[in-house]
Amino acid sequence: MEGFARTLLGLNEANDEIRHQAEVAFGQYTQDADTCIPMFISTMQSVDDAN
Repeated sequence: MEGFARTLLGLNEANDEIRHQAEVAFGQYTQDADTCIPMFISTMQSVDDAN
């Protein structure tokens, strides 16, 4: 029974680490999107204005 509890604890810690990595990656993605999308829109507007 003790081995089973240790396995569950290990899985829980691994799950926490995976969740943390996903949050970091998603945070980085949304941060990039917040800067890239407005730049893309302003570039497209500049192209429109030039035409």
